[in-house]
Amino acid sequence: MVGEENSSATIIESYGESRRRRLSDKCNRGCEVRFRRAALNITKCNARVRTRFIVATTSADLGPSANYDATTINFGAALSRHNIDVRMDHEGAECSVDGLYIMDGNQHTDTHSVIDHRQLVCRSQQLYKGILDGKSRAGL
Repeated sequence: MVGEENSSATIIESYGESRRRRLSDKCNRGCEVRFRRAALNITKCNARVRTRFIVATTSADLGPSANYDATTINFGAALSRHNIDVRMDHEGAECSVDGLYIMDGNQHTDTHSVIDHRQLVCRSQQLYKGILDGKSRAGL
């Protein structure tokens, strides 16, 4: 997705099972965004699906004065992984990468994030909070 200058967008992705059909046990998702002087909010939500393997990759290339806000909410899967790659190659770029997870049983979740400050005048923050129960595991 490419964002036009002075625009803003909100994207909500939701993973789970439909009442009409059962999703496959493996789910690979990818998202690539590129924008400048614009704002983008992305929220990803994984519903509680104990047998699924969910791997998501998000790549964001932030231009001047771009604002990127990503939130991942994970309520459980056998394996849930989110790879985040943010490149801030222009002054004034800002990003916020946050997450919440609740795991139990033998579930595993992890987030691999790379936030590349290629210019000095850029700002980023990350905040992840979670609850683990049983033998579940989480990694950041």
